[in-house]
Amino acid sequence: PPYAFYLGASASFIEMAKEDAEGLVVVDGPSLTDIATPEGKELFDEFVSKYGPMKAWDYGFATTYEAFRALSQALTQPDDPQHYLSVTKFDGLFGPFSFDANGDITGLNLVLKRIDKGKPTVIRR
Repeated sequence: PPYAFYLGASASFIEMAKEDAEGLVVVDGPSLTDIATPEGKELFDEFVSKYGPMKAWDYGFATTYEAFRALSQALTQPDDPQHYLSVTKFDGLFGPFSFDANGDITGLNLVLKRIDKGKPTVIRR
């Protein structure tokens, strides 16, 4: 089957590709509804009610929000921002996460989805 990364499971892509998207296997983030904390769900619902549904992937909302929050915290602390990010454990909209020595996020895992009947369905966590 054809493969994609992230945007292949977005509503915009599926709408444009229509039947050509069928069977596409996508490496993607988990659905925000599956991983969001109650605070995360509330904030996401508030965002959607104000701005409408997401055009790409909903989990990007939480990860972008948390990236800016972590960066803001790092830049306003007396420690070196890189050091702060590498030693701090965060409790975000999708639960606990941190950054490893390379700056990569830990605590948020990707999933495999397949487009079936116009909808992305998780096939492997």
